[in-house]
Amino acid sequence: NQIMKTKLFIIFFLSLAIIGCNEQAKQNLDIVLPDISVDENADAFAKILSSSMNNHEMLDFIKEMAEERFDGDENFLIMDKIDDKSTKSSNTFYDMLSVVATKSESSYDLDSIIEAIKVNDPLLQVYVMNSELWDSGIEPLVVLLPENYDDERICTLTGYKMNGEVFTFSSENEIADAPVVVLSRNERTIVKSSKDIFSECIPFYSNEQYNYYYRSDVLNMSDNVEFITKSDDAITDELVATKWKVTTCGRYLSRPSNDYVERVTIVSKTAWKDLESTWLGEPDLELFVVHAERISSSICKITSSFFEINNKKAFNTRNNISWYSWKKNIMLWSLSENGDKMVYAWNEHDSDNKETSRNIPYTINVYGFDKFDNSYPISVSEKDEDAGYTEISYIDKQSTIFTTNNSCVKFEIKYY
Repeated sequence: NQIMKTKLFIIFFLSLAIIGCNEQAKQNLDIVLPDISVDENADAFAKILSSSMNNHEMLDFIKEMAEERFDGDENFLIMDKIDDKSTKSSNTFYDMLSVVATKSESSYDLDSIIEAIKVNDPLLQVYVMNSELWDSGIEPLVVLLPENYDDERICTLTGYKMNGEVFTFSSENEIADAPVVVLSRNERTIVKSSKDIFSECIPFYSNEQYNYYYRSDVLNMSDNVEFITKSDDAITDELVATKWKVTTCGRYLSRPSNDYVERVTIVSKTAWKDLESTWLGEPDLELFVVHAERISSSICKITSSFFEINNKKAFNTRNNISWYSWKKNIMLWSLSENGDKMVYAWNEHDSDNKETSRNIPYTINVYGFDKFDNSYPISVSEKDEDAGYTEISYIDKQSTIFTTNNSCVKFEIKYY
């Protein structure tokens, strides 16, 4: 039965080959990941953290770290602070957690949990909600947001009390009468493998697994356009303003001056709710300014500049929405270089690794070219909310207040 022997030999040979490939694949792994899912790990960390808050030293540590507002929010990254010491002792964040982890009935392996966060869940953060109640004597609660949390969908959230009690509730519900420690994923930080280095951007934190960058720094790395330089054929603002009969408008008369977004606000409580869930804090507003850029007498392109509001309590609260005095220097608007209009497109950023694009319509006249009439794709995340856009004209008056097309954001522009 030579044929049968041959088939058996082939099967045996293939089996060895598969085993060999699997062994080779194992050897090629840089890190052996702990055998625990991301949400299971975050759940275990939430239980340890909630129980450890019986310790006043831990409560003080959480408050102090959140008040640093490293990215503008009252939050801190777990990996960034895991080895930081309390100001009142030599105990680190890890030390205070380990006391509970070792005494717990479940005997959590804290080292494995921390390693899993480092590898699988690097943006897991502590966000302090209702911080005004932190020193009120009311017991802080811990609430865990799922990794795939989407504020557009109602879901069940899990909460924890200091005594170990676990409770569940709808994400529609709000906790307004107690301080809450929310475990969620940071939306203003980008992590890259430690092997991937941005030559123009310095990480604010690094470990052997990742480099951590502020999102605004990464997106602005190549945004070094100089708008004052005249084009090759020396077309001037004076020439264009005369041809277009705009020599009496305020922006032209105040030149050279830069455009500033003087202040920003959310239009209403409804708009706030449309942009951001209670559990994720304030809306993380970003601004894309779509404008023309003359390259030469025969070349002109449409491009965008990016800006981010990163100051916590910018708009106070959704029940008392205030104007945020931003005073953000946008750019020097050269009529000859940048055309007669720009589009200000606002985005509310949510944490999501899936990038997509959103088309922003524009109609811009640049002297010497046909009208640019199309749409510009801005790069956003799939979970981001469209906060609307507004067309700005060169001849708009000083201190004009604009409202976005979807009535979510109002902002004031000045030039000086």
